[in-house]
Amino acid sequence: MAAFSVCYLLSIYCFSKELMQIFNHEKQFLQLTHLALILYSFNYLFAWLNSLTATYLTAANKVKESLFFSIIQSFFMPIICLLIFIFLFNFYGIFISYVVSEFLSIFLAYFLLKRYFKS
Repeated sequence: MAAFSVCYLLSIYCFSKELMQIFNHEKQFLQLTHLALILYSFNYLFAWLNSLTATYLTAANKVKESLFFSIIQSFFMPIICLLIFIFLFNFYGIFISYVVSEFLSIFLAYFLLKRYFKS
């Protein structure tokens, strides 16, 4: 999954303008969406690990931990990051916030997995 994430990131970085031209040809729109897509695509470097953690915890019959992790990772962390990063980076904070949210969720995943393997 990590290799797929890197391939996806590289393909977005190389072909995002061509992809966006399918939908719109305005120069201002292309510049805006090109940068937004590149910023957001970094999310996939971290999201796979978080999805794997939630799936593993559920399969290991740690349903409460999995539910807790999923709610924090999918709901609370993005909202908190969005409120912070939209203030710091304006429009681009929308895209940066999700990347930071996924990155911070890795630390929660580490804590939950470490706790699971101790028991």
